[in-house]
Parts: sequence; C-alpha cells; structure tokens
Amino acid sequence: MEPTRETDKELIEQIQHRFTKMIKNVDSKSYDDRVRYLGLWTLEERRNRHDLIELFKVFKELSRVRTDDLFMLDENTKGTGVTL
Repeated sequence: MEPTRETDKELIEQIQHRFTKMIKNVDSKSYDDRVRYLGLWTLEERRNRHDLIELFKVFKELSRVRTDDLFMLDENTKGTGVTL
C-alpha cells in the first residue's frame, strides 16, 4: 500500500477510535467492545465489504471495470479455470 494511503487509513481509524470513546457508558471499554456494543463495523470490515460489492458489480457487469481487465481465462485447464 502506498505510504499516503496507509497514513490516510491510520487517520481514519484514529477518528473512529476517538468517536467511539465520546459515547457515554462505553468510553471505558476496549475499542472492540465499543464497536460491538454500538453495532458498528470496524474499518477493515467496511473495506472488505466494499471490495466484495465492487467484485459483485464487476461480475454482473454493473461496473465500468470489465472482468477481462481483472481475470484471464486459463486455456490449459478443463472446465472453468480462471487465473488472476
């Protein structure tokens, strides 16, 4: 990951950590407990969800990205061999 993106990611995570501490009755709990109590997703879970949604859109041709740009059919396999 690029350094600037890594820095941005860390800043956003710090904001979520601070935000969850501002809520009464959960400020003394651990970050994981606060997130669970508040019904929030961690930032990593959100990123993974976003990636899965984007991949779904690509395969359903709802995205500008084409499957041919991401995947290449492996001619040496029988059936549906796909390589990345």
